[in-house]
Order: sequence, then structure tokens, then C-alpha cells
Amino acid sequence: MSRLVCFPCSPGGSTCRSSEDLLAYIAAVASHPEYTTRFREDLEVDESAGRPYGRVLLPYDRPRCVEEIPDDAETMPEKLAYDPVAPDLWVGAGRISPVPLTVRKYEVSGMNILNKWFGYHRRKPAGKQRLELDHEFARRWLPSWTTELLELLNVLGLLVREEPAQAALFDEVCAGPLITVTELITAGVLPAPAEAAKALKATSDAGDALFDL
Repeated sequence: MSRLVCFPCSPGGSTCRSSEDLLAYIAAVASHPEYTTRFREDLEVDESAGRPYGRVLLPYDRPRCVEEIPDDAETMPEKLAYDPVAPDLWVGAGRISPVPLTVRKYEVSGMNILNKWFGYHRRKPAGKQRLELDHEFARRWLPSWTTELLELLNVLGLLVREEPAQAALFDEVCAGPLITVTELITAGVLPAPAEAAKALKATSDAGDALFDL
């Protein structure tokens, strides 16, 4: 499905092209070293604007590994356990605290994030093992995994803390003015063309096209 879009392609003004052309234009302009070299100053993190450089960490009550997660093959963690009173997250015989219940239960589209992450780091990793390579995985817990888990817990904790502010902003947006169907029709947005409802199809018989717009 192609849509016409207008973007600058010459000093003389803008030209209407297909969405494929727009994607190619963006790639040609931005996906090479010269782009980052020229705009390096603009792309650098501005800590004064509230964008800290480096790892994303909670300002306080950060989770810490209070009991080391064993890194020998015999005690490779097999499951997660949670104590909501402490609140502690047990990774095998290792313990991380504090981990709020809201962080332990954090989900995206019904998928528990911690369970998903741990599923690929436990003694018997999750996922189908149909190929020989699927049986090649770590036989002991790696120290880098502990660091990765702590970073994940910090990110989830920050997301949970932002939820009240996000809810307030959402209420403010919903209480604001709405765009009516009449306005959308007048602007030419509605009715949507019939081809917009068609499913995308691969451009090759093998079905391996990267983009099919």
C-alpha cells in the first residue's frame, strides 16, 4: 500500500512522492556517519534538560543484590520467588531487595517482564529447542546477568513511578477538545480508502521482504 507524501527533495520546493520514497529519503540522509558527525552536538545527551547520561537508575530505594546469586553449575537458578512483605526477589538462592510488588507484577500486553527476562536466563531456558544450536546456552549464572537484572529493575521502578503523572496527563488530554468526524471528513482524512484496510503482502514469493508499504 502506497501513500503520497510531500517532502523537500530539491532547492525549488517540495515534491509529492510515495511512502517508499520517503523511507528511502530518510535512510539516505540520516543513516551514515556524516549525519552523526555534523549533528554530534545536537545528538549528545543534555543532562541539564533532565536526561542523565549513562545507566538509568532510581533516585533512591534502588534494588541491590543483598545475597549473591550463585554462579556455579550446581546451583544455577531455576525459578524466581517473591516475598511481598520484605519485599525481596529471590533468584534461585540469591536475593535482591527492595523490589516493590508493582515492579514484580509489571506487564506489557499481558506479558510479565521479569518472568520473560528470567525465562531466557534460567537453568533450562524458555523457548523451543528445535535446532542443535538451541541447546547451546550458559550452564552457570553470569555476573553480567546480575547487573542486567538490576538495571531492568531500575527501569521498571522508574516506569511505575511515572504512572500517576501519566494518568493525570491522560485525564487532561481526555478532558480537552475533541476532533469531530465532520472535521476529519472536511480535512480529507475520512473516509479511509478501501486499500487501507487490505493486509500487507510480501513482495516476493519467499515472503522475506523487509518493508512492504
